Amino acid sequence: MKEIFIGTSDFEKFQQNDSYYVDKSLFIREMIDLRSKVLLIPRPRRFGKTLNISMLQYYFERSEASRQGLFTDLAIWQQGEKYTKLQGTMPVIFVSFKDAKGETWEKTYPRIQNVLMDEYIRHAPVLEGKLNRPEQKRFEEVCEGTATEEGFGNSLKNLSQWLQRAYGTQRVLLLIDEYDTPIHQAYAHGYYNACIDFMRALLGSALKDNKSLERAVLTGILRVAKESIFSGLNNVRVCSILSPAFERSFGLLDAEVEATLRDFGRVDEMGEFRRWYNGYVFGTETVYNPWSIFHALSESRRPLQPYWVNTSDQQALYALFDATQPHILSDVASLLQGKSIKKALDEDVSFIDLTAIGTDTEAHVFWNFVLFSGYLKIVSTEGTTQVFGNLAIPNEEVAIVFARLVHRWIARGKTSSLYTRHPMYRDLLEGNDEGFQKQFVTYVWETFSYHDVPNEEMAKILPEYGYHLFVLGLLAGLRETYEVKSNIESGEGRSDVTVIPRNMQPNSRGFIFECKRVEQKEQLDRGVAQALAQIKEKQYDAVVKQRGVPHIVHIGIAFVGKHARVGMVYV
Repeated sequence: MKEIFIGTSDFEKFQQNDSYYVDKSLFIREMIDLRSKVLLIPRPRRFGKTLNISMLQYYFERSEASRQGLFTDLAIWQQGEKYTKLQGTMPVIFVSFKDAKGETWEKTYPRIQNVLMDEYIRHAPVLEGKLNRPEQKRFEEVCEGTATEEGFGNSLKNLSQWLQRAYGTQRVLLLIDEYDTPIHQAYAHGYYNACIDFMRALLGSALKDNKSLERAVLTGILRVAKESIFSGLNNVRVCSILSPAFERSFGLLDAEVEATLRDFGRVDEMGEFRRWYNGYVFGTETVYNPWSIFHALSESRRPLQPYWVNTSDQQALYALFDATQPHILSDVASLLQGKSIKKALDEDVSFIDLTAIGTDTEAHVFWNFVLFSGYLKIVSTEGTTQVFGNLAIPNEEVAIVFARLVHRWIARGKTSSLYTRHPMYRDLLEGNDEGFQKQFVTYVWETFSYHDVPNEEMAKILPEYGYHLFVLGLLAGLRETYEVKSNIESGEGRSDVTVIPRNMQPNSRGFIFECKRVEQKEQLDRGVAQALAQIKEKQYDAVVKQRGVPHIVHIGIAFVGKHARVGMVYV
């Protein structure tokens, strides 16, 4: 059995190490057949972009040693002479900005420089003796890292011109992987203008009016068109997730996953893998996240869990979500209930536009960023002049992302004071237990037509989350005088919500909330009893007791649809 190598994105190493590889070599054929001068292929992170771009490098690049052996067992080698004769025929420039990121421009810019320096040094043997004195000076300045920002900005264009001369008349194939990673980081950390100015100069000079350029292929997450990186280029073909182009080249198809699971003796888990990692839609194809698939296979029968969402590449998403207004939270609640939300689709979503997401009219910008970043799928589309997409959460793994984002949003105090003005809020704090119970049950009945409840499919994933979110939002307005914690570790587990007074008084009360979802109204009392028993058995009030709170109230709440029942126990 071939081994799984996670995180390896060098195609040659994959083949030489006899790693397990799902054949995506027909990506080469499609790239050849699409004759656009510049191909821009935006895809979500961790869907195989770097490995595919590396494959293009090894296929097309001229080298002293033959690389045909890397491809003779793959599908591309069966496509005919039109394609095989191009193997090893071009000078190739390959740069990847996937690691060019930092919290400041002062940290990010040197990492971009290092990427360009390494590529210059890689081509030094070919260019030796081929450059005149001024050119040699510019070449050495980049290699040594002493070039000006303008010098680095022109570095890709200069290198392509020098390589064409070195190889005769053959023009250059330019491959740029994750071109927008620095831009995402810049937006998340507040140095956007400096970054976009440099990237515009670097990519603009390389792609526009460059007579030494044969073809260019760029990958990233967003198109970033309105920043004018590609202004004046009328030969760019954008193949986004809405396009059928390359729809089978990134991510894993259902048949590919089934074959992979069969190879590893786990085909019996196909349904669970589908529920956890399937559901993304590229063009007309439904695909799986390969990062999570191969992590799960490497864990050897360990229960499936999130892998893609546990990577550290979500700063831009967090920054955007932190900047949103409450109407976006209600859309998130709908998504977590298994519903779809209808939004205008815009492939030109821009970081400039994202600064306006606090307004109702620009809310669709946020959702387009979320869609193209891989956190939503398109269930269906409608409209002609303006196309709208019905968007939904693709799988269980991504549902966890949204759950975490809501917790983050509430934890930062960005909740509406709507709940805190309701009489049940006063009843809770003043000890009017009967009043609180009645007010709460009534409020659930009156408001859940808006908040709605989890449908059957989403209930399998997060059975009580819609109700948990409702209770957490209800209590978040107490933050000035209480600590409101969600899923805090206490005793032998995690309570749904824990409320601890900040300034202790003789009559201070702390609260432990546990929510249960039941199937029928007749089971509400039993649900309340189970919730209260769980609080006691798991000692969820341990943290509150350690803080010296004089009065502690256990509150068990059971829900079914729009019906609720509350039980309260003093300890």
